[in-house]
Amino acid sequence: MAGAEVSSVGGSRAAKRRAKKNKKQQQQCTQGGATKAQAVPVPVPQSPPEGDAGDKRRASASGGAADIRKKTKKAKASAGEASDAPPAAPPPRAPLPSDAAVMDVLRSFRSGDGPYADALSAGEAALARILGLPGEDASPFFTDTFERSHLLVQGGDGGGWRGRFGGFLSSDGLFEEVGRGDMLYGKDLNVTNTSKGVRKTYDAPPAGDGEPSVADPHDVRRRFSLGCSVRLLRPQSRSPPLSELLNLLESHLGCTAGCNAYLTPVGNQGFAAHYDDVDVFILQLEGAKRWECWEAPSPEEILARTSSSDFSRAEVEKMGDPMLDAVLRPGDALYLPRGTVHRAVTSGSPGDDASLHLTISAMQGWSWADLVEQVMPAALEAASGGKGLALRKGLPRGFLDYMGTMHGVAEGGDPLASVGGKKEDVDGGVGDEEGDAEAESDAIMAELQNSFKKKAKEMILRVCKEAVAMIDDGCDQMAIRFMSERQPPTLAPHEAAGTLANDDEAADAPPPNLRITLNSHVRLARTGTARIVVQDGMVVLYHCAANTVACGEGDLEPLEFEVDDAPALEQIVTTVAPDWISVQDLIHGEEADKVGVARALYDEGIVAVRRGL
Repeated sequence: MAGAEVSSVGGSRAAKRRAKKNKKQQQQCTQGGATKAQAVPVPVPQSPPEGDAGDKRRASASGGAADIRKKTKKAKASAGEASDAPPAAPPPRAPLPSDAAVMDVLRSFRSGDGPYADALSAGEAALARILGLPGEDASPFFTDTFERSHLLVQGGDGGGWRGRFGGFLSSDGLFEEVGRGDMLYGKDLNVTNTSKGVRKTYDAPPAGDGEPSVADPHDVRRRFSLGCSVRLLRPQSRSPPLSELLNLLESHLGCTAGCNAYLTPVGNQGFAAHYDDVDVFILQLEGAKRWECWEAPSPEEILARTSSSDFSRAEVEKMGDPMLDAVLRPGDALYLPRGTVHRAVTSGSPGDDASLHLTISAMQGWSWADLVEQVMPAALEAASGGKGLALRKGLPRGFLDYMGTMHGVAEGGDPLASVGGKKEDVDGGVGDEEGDAEAESDAIMAELQNSFKKKAKEMILRVCKEAVAMIDDGCDQMAIRFMSERQPPTLAPHEAAGTLANDDEAADAPPPNLRITLNSHVRLARTGTARIVVQDGMVVLYHCAANTVACGEGDLEPLEFEVDDAPALEQIVTTVAPDWISVQDLIHGEEADKVGVARALYDEGIVAVRRGL
C-alpha cells in the first residue's frame, strides 16, 4: 500500500489560499475565529506499502514539522499549563470476573460504570480475554509470545467458556446476511474447498462490465451443503459489536485490525496450507476445527512481509511433523505470528455443527522494514535534489568493465570466487609470466572496485543521513495510513456526551453558534482518533471519525490549518478523558482563533465540549 503521499495531500496552492482567505473572512470578534480549511479528499490506500513510496518530501523550512514543534514548545513554556484543574479520576473498580465473555468488556465500557477509563484499557482487556490472560493485563503476551511463537488457548466444555465469543456472529446470522442478496463475490464473500491439498474457488466470474457478481444465496447454500467453505470478508461491516471490538483492539495494538469469518462443514477444508503476512488471532465460535501449524519454512520467511502461495501436499510432507496439532472448540483461541504455516479441517462426525471461526488480523505492513521503505525514496529525492549535486553526477565512464558479479574480486584476488569458481578451474592453469600479468591486472581491478565502492558508500550514507532526518515524516505517513484504514469509533455514551452529534439531539443544547466559547472546556472524544502532521507548510489534521467499517473504502477528508494553529490543535488532540482543557487556555495569539480552532474540531464530530466550568 502506498500511503497518502505528502505531495498529494492538502490540495493545490490555490485551494490553500482560498482556505486561508475563508478563515479570515469568517472570524467574528471573540466568538468567531479560525474555521477549518476546506476538506480535501485523499484517496484511501487499499493495501499495505509495497515498493516505491512515491513523491514524498519534507515540509519547507518556513513551515516544517521541526519548526512547528519548536513553536509549540516555546508557546507552552510561555503560556504554562491549562489553568483549570482536571476532575479527580474515578476510583479504581475491580476487573470483571475471569469467566466473563469478551462481549462483557464492550458492554462494561459502553456503560461507563466498568473498570475501563478509556478505549486503550478496554482494548487491552478485550485482548487479554481473547488470549485467556488473567487480570485483563495483556502485557505478558507482548513480553513472552508476540512475534515469537504461537499461543494456544483452550478451556473446557462449560457454558461460560463456550460462550466467551458469543454475540459477534453466528452461522445462522451469516446465512441471514447472505440471504439478503447484496453480497458480491470476491468483495464480500468467497466459496471455496480444498481437496488433496488443492484449493478451488467457486465464486461466480465477474459480470460483463468487470464488476464483481452478486452472490446468489441459494447457490451459496448449495455449495456449502456439498462441502464448501464460506468465507465472509470484513464481517464487521455487518456486525456492529465486531466493529467496536476491532476499534478497541486497534486502540491497544496501535495498528489496523482486520477480520474474516470462516464457516466450514464437518470433515471439510476450505483453504490449503499457507502462511500469511499478518499476525492472526483465531476465535472459535461454533463447532470444532483441527489446526496443524508449522514454523516458517526458512529464516527469510519468519515474520513474512508477503503471504505465501498454497503449499502442495508434497511440500507440507517435507516440513515434517507440525509443531502444533490441536482442535479448537467454542471459546478456544489461537495466535499465530506472520509466516506460520497452517491448515485447518473441520472436526466431528456427520450431523455435528459446522465450524465457524473469526480470524482477526493485525501488523500488516507494520514492520521496521515498512517504515524504512516509506522513508528511503523520499530521502533519496531530498538528498539528490537542491544542493545534492554529488548524487546527480554521472557514474564513472567504463565502470561496468570492472564492477558487477562477473568482475567480483574476493579476498586473495580471485575474480571468479564470488560466483562459485576459481580461475584455474576455468583456464586449466597459467604460466608464471601470465600469472604475474594477471595478478597485476587483478590488483588494478581491485583498486578500481575499492575506489568505486568507497564512492558508492559515500553516496549511500548521504541518503541514509537524510533518511534519519526524515524518520518523523515517515512515521506521519504510517499514521495517515492507520487513520485511513482503522474502524470508525463507536463512541460510548460517556464519550459522546458534548459532541456535535449528541448536542444536535439534545433538547437543552445551546444554539450551534454558542456551543463553543472561551469559557468552554474541550477534549478529544476518543484517544488516538486524530493525528496532526505537517505537509507543504500547512498543518493537516487527519481523523477516522468518518471512516467506513469496511476497511479501506472511501476517502479521507483531512482538515488544513495554518501554522500558528498548531499549538492549540496539539493541546486539544492530546487532551483526553478524564481531562479537559479550557478554550481560553489554548495557545494562540488571538482569542477568536482559539474559539475557531476548537469549533472546527467540534464541527467535525471528534471533540466533546463541557460547558459552565
